[in-house]
Amino acid sequence: MNFPSARRIQRMLGIEPETARAIRAHMLAAKGYEPDFPVTLPGDIMAWADSCYHRPRRREMHHAAIAYLVTEGRDIFWEVFEDQSEWSSCHDGPAWEAVDTGDPYVNTVIHRNGRYSVGCWGDIPEVNR
Repeated sequence: MNFPSARRIQRMLGIEPETARAIRAHMLAAKGYEPDFPVTLPGDIMAWADSCYHRPRRREMHHAAIAYLVTEGRDIFWEVFEDQSEWSSCHDGPAWEAVDTGDPYVNTVIHRNGRYSVGCWGDIPEVNR
């Protein structure tokens, strides 16, 4: 397992310890691991899932919960980047995705090459030009 610690999430995002533990638990659950903190999906996430014609997959549900927690309930969606340049992995789906906080240089949760990290996604395209 290679996930950011709850302490790192808390420090990088400037959030409460319990919220950081919940974000880490959703990261673990999205990958199929047993989380070390109780995982509950917020009511808004459940309402969104119920409104979908096809029920979202487990990973999509947990990604929505992570976005909901990072943006303090303002958003449940991730910014998806389809760039398949040499630095991206060869897999089906987006090259990488990040919780959309509205500013590419504000720390957020990033899912890239099958791993979660915390940082600003604005640096990724700049470094890989």
